[in-house]
Amino acid sequence: MNLAPALRDRLAWAIRTVLSGSGTRKFAPTPGAATLLPSGGAAWLVHAEASMMVGGIRALLLQSLHPVAMQGVGEHSDFRSDPLGRLRRTVFFLGTTTYCPLAEAEAALEAVRRVHLGVSGITPDGRRYRAGDADLLAWVHATEVDSFLEAYLRYGRRPRRGTAPAASHGGDAATGSDGDRRGGGGQDSEGGGMPAADRTDSRPPGAPPMNATEGAAVSPADLPDRYVAEMATVAERLGIDEPPRSQAELLAVINGFRPAVAATDLSREATHFLRAFPLSPVARLAYRVLFWAAFDSLPPWAQALHDLRCGPLRRLGVRPTARTMLRLMGWALRDAPDPEPDESSGDTAATATPRTSGAS
Repeated sequence: MNLAPALRDRLAWAIRTVLSGSGTRKFAPTPGAATLLPSGGAAWLVHAEASMMVGGIRALLLQSLHPVAMQGVGEHSDFRSDPLGRLRRTVFFLGTTTYCPLAEAEAALEAVRRVHLGVSGITPDGRRYRAGDADLLAWVHATEVDSFLEAYLRYGRRPRRGTAPAASHGGDAATGSDGDRRGGGGQDSEGGGMPAADRTDSRPPGAPPMNATEGAAVSPADLPDRYVAEMATVAERLGIDEPPRSQAELLAVINGFRPAVAATDLSREATHFLRAFPLSPVARLAYRVLFWAAFDSLPPWAQALHDLRCGPLRRLGVRPTARTMLRLMGWALRDAPDPEPDESSGDTAATATPRTSGAS
């Protein structure tokens, strides 16, 4: 009796349940439908990888170091009372804006914009803030994109040079979306089987014309800049003027915030909360590896601001363990069949929209 499929399916169900609240896959691309981000582009590759789990933790560790941003989170977010709900809303936003039809992506963006309208306050030193402030939006966007990209470069499967990504499949590993993203892994030269010449511009009306690289093959050398440029589309729709469009510009934005970041009581509380994220005992063992992989991937200046240390011995253990564990998770999520939704358990279709409070 071959136990591998049963173990794979059980692992996939458990991961999907944590990430989306349901064991069923979500965010299945609709063939021929326009999407916000380029079909089969760099974001489709990055967001399909299990490395996004590391990237998400890393982004939160970075974001916690901005005192004003953390003041807003502390006063308006429900992460303490509903941490899994906040995680799932973030997964929903990423999956929808990456893989779903344009109308669904625009609805998710509008939901976040509405949430931002109700977030404002005054810091202990008297500074007024709003979630829609340009610098706060820029900080959150830059730290997320940098973290997802850094985690992918460390732990994701790279596209084979000269191969095109799958155009007909969405990601599954991090977003719970449909499809087995084999295009980046080099199963065949055209990913999902759609010739590169047949790719159409699936971006929304009003976007700049596709350049020579968009919709074409994603090589390892091109991917970082391609990813940052694609994610600028999301940034603009959230109200960010002139978002970074290359990895160099992205790093410049983050370094520009360094005079503003600091360790605070709120950042220490957030870090402690992230270390002890409420999960089942078995899931907590895996999460601990992901947490330290995320911390290890932070720039040295950010690590120094946290009351933690990832020394050489811990790094020697964390890096190969995280790589092996993420490959196992990716294998399960890519290859497990889609279970039928269980109506009695509340499983819903991919288009079901969760409440938007704290979705940003």
